[in-house]
Amino acid sequence: MSEHTLPDDLSQWPDDPYQLLGLKPGADERAIKKAYTRLIRQFKPEQAPNHFRRIRDAYEQAKRWLQWNRPASVEDGDTSGSPVVSFDPNNFDPGELLAALNSKANNGHETTADAGGTHPRQQPVEVAQLREACQKARNGEIAAAYEALRALIDSPVCDDEDYARLYWLLRLWPQLEPGRSACHWLVQGMMARGLSGWLCELYCEYLELDPAEAFTERCTRLLTHRGTPWSRLNLVRARWTAAALQNRWHYVGEDLDRLHGQYEDAYQAWARVLLAACEVLAWSSDPAAIALGQRCRLELEQHFSQDIELHDELDRLDLLDEMVSSCARLQQAHVVPPDLIALLRDSWLLPYHRLRYRLQSVLMPLVASPPEALWLLDFIHNISPVAVIRLGDMIEWLLGQGDWEEQSPTAEQQESLSRWLRSASIRHSKLRVSLLTWCTVEAISPRQVVEMLHTQTSSIALDDLAQDSPLHYAWMAYTAMWT
Repeated sequence: MSEHTLPDDLSQWPDDPYQLLGLKPGADERAIKKAYTRLIRQFKPEQAPNHFRRIRDAYEQAKRWLQWNRPASVEDGDTSGSPVVSFDPNNFDPGELLAALNSKANNGHETTADAGGTHPRQQPVEVAQLREACQKARNGEIAAAYEALRALIDSPVCDDEDYARLYWLLRLWPQLEPGRSACHWLVQGMMARGLSGWLCELYCEYLELDPAEAFTERCTRLLTHRGTPWSRLNLVRARWTAAALQNRWHYVGEDLDRLHGQYEDAYQAWARVLLAACEVLAWSSDPAAIALGQRCRLELEQHFSQDIELHDELDRLDLLDEMVSSCARLQQAHVVPPDLIALLRDSWLLPYHRLRYRLQSVLMPLVASPPEALWLLDFIHNISPVAVIRLGDMIEWLLGQGDWEEQSPTAEQQESLSRWLRSASIRHSKLRVSLLTWCTVEAISPRQVVEMLHTQTSSIALDDLAQDSPLHYAWMAYTAMWT
């Protein structure tokens, strides 16, 4: 059996995460991780960031679906015949939530077999109460269901799913308990069951939506609560991202002192904590934060520079340095809009989907005039190729989120291209502007044009056009915004 591979062309990749990973639905966590590891060796993040991001998204989605679809457990651990919960917390709607809330409301009684046959087995009374609470939610009795689940939350039959149910109910209907944050239930669940699993993942996502939560006392308590060093690392990154976005740099130093003892036997995980600190502190202009970042880097160089598993992540710090200095140079030039520079910075700290509307806001005035957009991208490229590539990466991601699909040029478009070539200036500087205008009108990418030109003429610098990043990004920005 041949090993699953993916083509280089992203547009040919399947949307279904299991198909992308080469797995069947229901694959276990080990198979998911194995498939992910195999694919990222083919598409490394520093060489193919868009491909890597798609693989990472598929991996996270497959893990999340696995967690939500595992059999519901009871006190004795018997899961035979239990229904599964099919609910994606990132793409929920109330109807789907109500169906998920009923996942434990089994029809009939659990049974046990002995020599005399099959007989009903006595269950804790809380199981029946939990089923009743879920049925109320399914019937639309939201307030009654919330109160019933709330009353049962400390019982032995409740698990991570029940804390998550309360979280989503209060998130969707905050009037159920005014004055209480929905994330209270995530924190209570982690305090009761440990800092691991998808309650922690949901909480980290909540910190993106409400950064103020990162600075609460309960978030601080969670940092030293029981859990694996790797699950704690996700919380640390989310909290420090919030600290960077709000210039609360002192939290990073305090947390490093607080966490050091938690990582004494976790060599690799502690290195990632130091890397996370470097990535946020690099953006600070505060002298104390800069000094702290230098100490973290020194520790990484002294103790981890020869670690092969960390080479890629340590190299990423060099790219980070260039990105920070690029943003500083762009700011000093007083030409690039400040919100665009801020977007470049935050793209290092936040996933692209959290920046989508800011990216669209930045692009809107640019795409109103493609030649002006090309001029600005040229200006950014001359100051920092790294910055324009980062912006282009976001633009390409945005284009991938839309409905646009590349189509083969028609015979009429090929004829139009020939007419345009006969009238176009041969000078590259003028040719690219008129080419951009033609491409936006015809909805044909510059890449396709270059491929057609290879078959029609050799009188222009095709290599220059093929490698013209600002030209390609300007066209993608226009197409992403107007399709």
